[in-house]
Amino acid sequence: MKELIKRLRCNKEATNASWLIGARIVQMVLSLFVGILTARYLGPSNYGLINYAGAYVAFFTSLCNLGINSIIVKNFVDHPDEQGETIGSTLMLRFVSSALSCGIIFAISLFADAGEPTTILVVVLCSISLIFHIFETFNFWFQSRYESKRTAIATFTAYVATSIYKIILLILNKSVVWFAFATSVDYIAIAVLLYVFYRRAGGPKLSFSFEKSKQLLGSSYHFILSGLMVAIYGYTDKFMLKQMLNSTEVGYYSTATAICAMWVFVLQAIIDSMYPTIMRLYKTDKVAFERKNKQLYCIVFYVS
Repeated sequence: MKELIKRLRCNKEATNASWLIGARIVQMVLSLFVGILTARYLGPSNYGLINYAGAYVAFFTSLCNLGINSIIVKNFVDHPDEQGETIGSTLMLRFVSSALSCGIIFAISLFADAGEPTTILVVVLCSISLIFHIFETFNFWFQSRYESKRTAIATFTAYVATSIYKIILLILNKSVVWFAFATSVDYIAIAVLLYVFYRRAGGPKLSFSFEKSKQLLGSSYHFILSGLMVAIYGYTDKFMLKQMLNSTEVGYYSTATAICAMWVFVLQAIIDSMYPTIMRLYKTDKVAFERKNKQLYCIVFYVS
């Protein structure tokens, strides 16, 4: 019986990862085509401006998450009867932090990019995506149930919608400001689709609880600092290039770093698929837990 359960779990992990990887590969092909057209149309300067604004969003995303992304799957596994409360409380916490982050981004841009109204507007339009990024919470619920197929479909559909939006902008010869809103269009579409799939999957009723919020933050606040350090390491370079040189250099640099990081989604898909199993084994079988952890580290190392 144990062997059968083990095989079924491995099959779920493989299926889960294959959906995530497959959807991402198709997105990459589409992204390459649309990205080349967009970059050529915008030129290095405007393309760099979009990436500069995106650096603000990526930097504050780690703060908006409040570290909850690192512990929420474990919370679903440990407290299956409180999943609706967990999701509802997470959504509220992340909404508050995202709204505050949007205000902070606007204030920083006003100071750092004074005298550049287009830059400020582009930064503000990109930052709106932080509000809708909170619906990523539903993605972790699907992960805990080995149902990342739904997330892959939602993400791919949203990406197609965003690509169509960009192609229309190219045809109509719109300005960089319209392209800045593309990031928000992407997350708005994903938010709507994830919520629809969540309801269709019979997800528990959402509710907010101060007690659950305290519990989540009590477990996750350690990860806020680590996320902040990763954000500083990963995005400070773009801020420096923009302030010390210009947005054109940011455009060249962003293109190069995007190409170098294209393959990382494979690792993320594998980790996301194995994580729920690792969390369950931690409670039931410490030997199997250590073995599964070693397997994950080996996969990540050799794939890298």
